[in-house]
Amino acid sequence: MVTNLKKCAAVGLAVTLQLGAIYALPITGINYGAGSAFLMEAYAADSPEILTSQDGFNYQLIDGEVYIVSYNNETNFLNIPETIDSKYVVGIKEGAFKDKTQIKYVNLPDSIKTIEKDAFSGCSSIEKLTMSESAEEIGDSAFAACTSLTEVSLPDGLKTIGASAFSGCSAITSIEIPNSVTKIGSGAFDSCSALNEVIYNGTSSELTALFENSADLDNMTAKISTSDATLAEDPIDKNLILLEDEDGTIYGYGIDIGTNLSQLIKKIDTDNIVEISVLDKDADSVLMTGDILNVKYKVATQGNHKVGDIISINVVIAGDVNNDQKINVKDISAIQSHILGISSLSDDLVKVADVNRDSVINVKDMQGIQKMVLGI
Repeated sequence: MVTNLKKCAAVGLAVTLQLGAIYALPITGINYGAGSAFLMEAYAADSPEILTSQDGFNYQLIDGEVYIVSYNNETNFLNIPETIDSKYVVGIKEGAFKDKTQIKYVNLPDSIKTIEKDAFSGCSSIEKLTMSESAEEIGDSAFAACTSLTEVSLPDGLKTIGASAFSGCSAITSIEIPNSVTKIGSGAFDSCSALNEVIYNGTSSELTALFENSADLDNMTAKISTSDATLAEDPIDKNLILLEDEDGTIYGYGIDIGTNLSQLIKKIDTDNIVEISVLDKDADSVLMTGDILNVKYKVATQGNHKVGDIISINVVIAGDVNNDQKINVKDISAIQSHILGISSLSDDLVKVADVNRDSVINVKDMQGIQKMVLGI
């Protein structure tokens, strides 16, 4: 009897060891696609098992729902199924299609709710993306550096746009942000160099509140249309060099000698955003140092100017120190006299004489005017 028990125990131990050896073997025979080392590290031993569908999608089942992990095949048209083995596909896991540069078209079924970090980042050939109408979250860098993507339709119901989600998508020209969005991560639209229109159906203040980094909105060069205003790039900030004194006085540089008001308006207000006038001067009057531009905004801007705001800008014709509409040796002499204490320039003319705008009147400014005279 004892001998039989010993034999049974020995057989049981052998079976246990054999099974242990089997479970210790590495998984082979499944190709998890490019970046498999990254994926296998991300999905450690305690993660749900990675399965493979008949059409080559590697996925995990989590609470009875499918999350795509990667794809084994090479394709131009990526059509993600709505179901796999009768289970709904609800998410794209981190890095699932990262750097798959052969993909040109992506169709995400309406069952998809979550697109995780880097899901499609670096897919530089994607031209068209059909977004899931049920998507609630677009993760950090989810579509970063998709440089061929020209259009994105974000669904109603979307809540979060992650940091850098569309950064580097340099071909996107327009995007509409749904009212349902509650957060836009830092740098979400950085380096979208072709983006010329952002539409939001809420108010401008509501849109500003969505951005995790408010500077992202200020730095956008696109026109931003909201329910209460169109936020445009400020033409004054763009085309004139504005310097503000401690007392709040604004001085505008960058106006050439002989420029009249009509010419200035054409130069700085190509999109008809502001009304510009100068007291006691008509459109053909030549601007001079000391003139004051009264700028009234007809459109709200990214520089926080609202419709109806009026600002005053003191005209500075840099280099025309004696204000005679000429830049010549007389201006150099005027600076020299100021430096030597022979005669002092008024505060306004000090702004004019400070050609290099370093807040100091010295020989460097005389040299600057000399270069203007010589056309250097």
